[in-house]
Parts: sequence; C-alpha cells; structure tokens
Amino acid sequence: MDSPDIMSHGCRLNAIIYLAAGAESHGTVLLLHGFPGNEQNLDLAYSIRRAGWNVLFPHYRGSWGSAGTFSFSNAIEDTQAALDFLRDPANAKKYRIDTKKIVLVGHSMGGFMVRLHRSPQCGRRRHHHDLAVEHRTFRGANVRSAEELISDRFASPDRINS
Repeated sequence: MDSPDIMSHGCRLNAIIYLAAGAESHGTVLLLHGFPGNEQNLDLAYSIRRAGWNVLFPHYRGSWGSAGTFSFSNAIEDTQAALDFLRDPANAKKYRIDTKKIVLVGHSMGGFMVRLHRSPQCGRRRHHHDLAVEHRTFRGANVRSAEELISDRFASPDRINS
C-alpha cells in the first residue's frame, strides 16, 4: 500500500494504491467512489487486491482530504488524471502495473465517471475496460462476488484485448 502523488490541474489528489502480492506486473483497477461524504467501497479494494489485482483509489478534488474544490467537471478531470497516472511508464514500473489490464470500476457517481470515460461523444480514446455497478450488487455478503466478477470478466488476455 502506498499514497501516490496524483496531480490534477495543480491539486494533489488524496489517493491510496493497494498492491497485489508478487513481483510481476498486475492488472490494476481504478476504483471510483460515489458522491463525496458517503460510501468509499474499500471492502471492494481489499477483495480485488486478494484476487491478484492492484487497486488505485483516488479522491476527487475537494473531497476526503484532496486539495481543491469539488465539482462534477473537476471529478471528470480527476478521473482522467488518475488514468494518466496509471499509464505513466515510471508509475507502471514502480507499482508493477500491467498497462494492458486497466479496469475502471465505479459506484454511484463513480459509475457515472466510468461511463463518461468510455463515451465516444466525449472524444475519449478507450484504452481501458470498465464496469459501472449498482449499489446493491456489492453489499455486505456479496463482496466475494465483486472479486469473482473482476477476475471472470477481465482475467483472460482474449477478454482484455477485445
């Protein structure tokens, strides 16, 4: 676990990266939480890490200790800054990130960020895979299903490249 410096438009985002065990590169989930002040979904981060994936968990500007002012437009930029962080070759080496296996997972407002970042209308080139989830999917006893869903959907190389 580490607290990397992720900069978004001059502001440092408060973030945590949970590192999977093993010296090899790992697929990495960018886990985007919902509206600030509510659920953080860290139970998912722990479960996904146990499944052999790194998890980057950033906080949008103006939320949970991140510098700056919260807004939806800032959150969109912050999501892109986190993706850029994961794709940076120096960060990929330092945190053992397989840049061909980057998956976006979002809850509530974070799910909106995931959907927005895959939208061709936004001019975004899609070099990642995504999974927007509804709140009820990963409550309490269903945390194991989150681990299985990530592994089943994104584990095999033919699925990653499709």
